[in-house]
Amino acid sequence: MNWSNIPNDRCATCGHACRENEAALRHLAYYGFAEPMTPEQRAWCIDEADRAGEGTYRREDLEKLSDQELAKTVLQAWWDYVRSNCL
Repeated sequence: MNWSNIPNDRCATCGHACRENEAALRHLAYYGFAEPMTPEQRAWCIDEADRAGEGTYRREDLEKLSDQELAKTVLQAWWDYVRSNCL
């Protein structure tokens, strides 16, 4: 996913080794951003929360979330996936 419209300069100095997707989502989740996600970014996030959440998150509920809430939900879905699969 292309996140070039979401600056993640704060995340670049946090010390974690996040890839582009995670850095952009962390920035949105914790700092917000004035520019909204693109429709493609929202679709990707909804797909990712649905996939990683393994049925925990309903698509119709995800579609109603703000960009910041959606970013937080994707991060939580990834965490849930790691915990449930003992990774």
